[in-house]
Amino acid sequence: MKEKRAGLLYKLCFVLLMSVFLGLVSISAKAQTRIKVPKSKIGATPHTHSTGNFELDAKASTDEGSVSGSLVGFALFYERLFLDKFSAAFKYGYGLERSMETTIGTDDLEILETASFWSLEFRAFVRDNIRPGLKPFLGVAYGNYSVNSTITIIPTAGTESEEDTSATIPFTMLSLGADYTFGFGGIRLEAGQTTGRRNDLDSSDTYRVTYNYDGSVVGISVYSFF
Repeated sequence: MKEKRAGLLYKLCFVLLMSVFLGLVSISAKAQTRIKVPKSKIGATPHTHSTGNFELDAKASTDEGSVSGSLVGFALFYERLFLDKFSAAFKYGYGLERSMETTIGTDDLEILETASFWSLEFRAFVRDNIRPGLKPFLGVAYGNYSVNSTITIIPTAGTESEEDTSATIPFTMLSLGADYTFGFGGIRLEAGQTTGRRNDLDSSDTYRVTYNYDGSVVGISVYSFF
């Protein structure tokens, strides 16, 4: 009788232990399914755009000239990851400036240019871009620069004057770079080649202006997953 009771007690303990074990396994599996792999990045980058020529053509004479310089400022971006090796991003840059000087005819010109931009960007990564380590990529982008230039005209004889020109410049960019991811953040190094041009023939009374934004963009970004 005692042996039967001991056997029954053993079976009950075994069933109870198996029930607890299966319950813990089920809870663990449900917890794992709730864990979400981060699919979004937010980051910031100093933005340097080495642009082509700022070209001026005098309306009252055959005098002309050109000058170039680098736009320097700051940009923020949001990037969404999909299919492990691809991403789409929106970038907004502001506070970009460049200062240039040139001489046309008998006039010295000082030009202060300010700009902002937005761009839509697409990247294809060589490796899964969420895993730690180095992940090279190729990228393409389309966007617009909004540019305003203040031209200070300093004649050899006469009164100094100022004129403004502006343009909205569509641009495209082909880029390559690499992300280095660690934990829930990382660093990005990227270099790109841009193409974009626009004329402003009317704003200035003295000059017709051509904005040539063909050039290169480089940046080192920091970002975080969320």
